[in-house]
Amino acid sequence: MSENGSEEEEQVKKVVEPPKGKKIFLSHCNTFEGRAMFKEIWNKDNFKDNPEWDFASHVFTGTVRGDEQNARGGYEEPPTGIDSFVEFERTEQFRTKLLESDVIIYDLMSNSFEEVDYVIKTLKTSNLQEEKTLVLLSSVMTWVNTPPKFEEEKAEGEDGEEGEEAAEEEPSEEEPPSEEEEENKDGGEEEEPAEEELDENGEPIVVKQPIYFKESDYHLRVPHNQFNSIKTLETTAMSSVNTQPMLRVHVLCSGIRYGNGERTFYDHF
Repeated sequence: MSENGSEEEEQVKKVVEPPKGKKIFLSHCNTFEGRAMFKEIWNKDNFKDNPEWDFASHVFTGTVRGDEQNARGGYEEPPTGIDSFVEFERTEQFRTKLLESDVIIYDLMSNSFEEVDYVIKTLKTSNLQEEKTLVLLSSVMTWVNTPPKFEEEKAEGEDGEEGEEAAEEEPSEEEPPSEEEEENKDGGEEEEPAEEELDENGEPIVVKQPIYFKESDYHLRVPHNQFNSIKTLETTAMSSVNTQPMLRVHVLCSGIRYGNGERTFYDHF
């Protein structure tokens, strides 16, 4: 065995330490969304066998919703594992807990406009020394009245150029049809061409194909009337990064949230 080989076997593999855990501010941690996110993010169990890595565990600060009920109609307790709780009262304690957190998560559908607006503007105007991430859970209802986008019509010159290129790419000699194609041609009936639909002027009606929206189209969104305030919070948060370089903002627009024991569809199944 070579010396290099024996040296490699004797080398002790270095264990890579995990990164330091995040301080997470989780609003309404006792709601369906709050409990689901806490269960997904909580990582303390990952380091049971390595207590020296306890520094990698996330630390949670939470707010609770006082009128949140469980399936039996009683008060829904917050999940076990939240390290500290705070109430929104524009106090120094609330501001301190907010600004010392690395990730701030707010549900726009259950929190008050006043509280979320205060949180956004506090993060926007504070002298942040470390990067913060603000995550807002919103709804597709802020997009529901947005006019659809359609494919743009190509100019005549562009069509002509593409036609010429396609003609150049075509082979000069056509491949002879296969035996199967010949049989189908001889035995089958010729299909009648479909009639074009015409408008009142006798012009053919061109059906435009809608295209998907992109994240960069957020400025086009038109909400349902009852979701104008939610859109205002989204816009305030997204624009705050223009004056606060230490803040990152993510707005997640979902449909109806279900699947973790909540009561949204309970009466329908």
